[in-house]
Amino acid sequence: TKTDGERSTFEVRNGRQGSQGIPGTPGEDGTAVTITDISESTEDEGENIITFSDGSQITVRNGSQGIQGLKGDTGASGKNAYQYAQEGGYTGTEAQFAAKLAMPVITPEMYGAVGDGSTDDSAAIQAAINAAGSNAVVYMAKKTYAISTGLILNQKSGRLVCDGTIAYSGTDAAVSVRHSYMHIQIFAINAPNGTGLRLDASGHTVETNEIHVERITGSKVGLHLYTNNSGALYYIQYNRLYIGEIMSSQTCVYSENHTCWINENWYYLGRMGGGASVGIWLQNAGGDGTGANKFMSGGIEGLASTGTAIRIEGSSYNVFRNIRCAENYGATRVKFVGTCDYNDIETTLMDLTEVDISELADIGGGYNIMRGLHSNSGAG
Repeated sequence: TKTDGERSTFEVRNGRQGSQGIPGTPGEDGTAVTITDISESTEDEGENIITFSDGSQITVRNGSQGIQGLKGDTGASGKNAYQYAQEGGYTGTEAQFAAKLAMPVITPEMYGAVGDGSTDDSAAIQAAINAAGSNAVVYMAKKTYAISTGLILNQKSGRLVCDGTIAYSGTDAAVSVRHSYMHIQIFAINAPNGTGLRLDASGHTVETNEIHVERITGSKVGLHLYTNNSGALYYIQYNRLYIGEIMSSQTCVYSENHTCWINENWYYLGRMGGGASVGIWLQNAGGDGTGANKFMSGGIEGLASTGTAIRIEGSSYNVFRNIRCAENYGATRVKFVGTCDYNDIETTLMDLTEVDISELADIGGGYNIMRGLHSNSGAG
């Protein structure tokens, strides 16, 4: 603000000010001045007052430019998203960070998250997700974010990048995806009392999402696809799911359909086990159909001795390729329940004597194909 009260817009550059005369450049009268005082504010939208040796002052508000001249919206903390990423262990340049995200960035720290593994960051992370909508990326640094309430992603075309771990202490789902066209990247989810990741079509169709998770550990259910029995026509379809590791105490992958369809999803899975009762369970529990899903890779090992590697219950037209079943001592490799037809299953290290059809009610006039490549019995 000039002395006559007129407001003007100016740009502050590191090392010089132009007409104001920050050290190194003469002011309008040709005399260089120095900064004699900086009164900093930590309040949101608070004023930072810079005083010069000639008595003049300029005021910069938090949330716009900040006294440090940082790029992006710094908020009251005086730090931008790149700095939070650096604190979390990110070693790339700011340009690489911007290219990695390619959208405006919001971090949970801007809403009060700590990421120390013990402070409950649930509200702060959810606030960041809600604020970002489909117009910005939510970036979570290489930290451990403790949450007691599950995170809900329900913005169409939303984007989340988490380089750290989401540690969930609740009994529901740590992360619920409830809309479409999202891009989600998470390093690790730990949910010892609940579900790691859920695609939930209770209130909206969930389709064409691309989801990458390196690890889901310590969960009861690792990956859960769910449609409820409300009668609404909401689908789960056309999603691409890349999960590196799922360690669960009950079920690693559970597709639970009560209404409409869970179909045409692509799964690229790594190692599954952890003492689970079921590796992959496709259940059609009253919906129109659970089928035409494609499992393109995966290793199922370390199941409970009474467990089942692949359980197909009332589901059809599914394809399994290159599924490794090994070290599941006493467990059933494939079990059919109800009406199941046109499933094509190719696994390695599978004895065909370990296929359970005792509860197979009907094949619907079709057939199921099973290939046991390099089977333990050598039968193939």
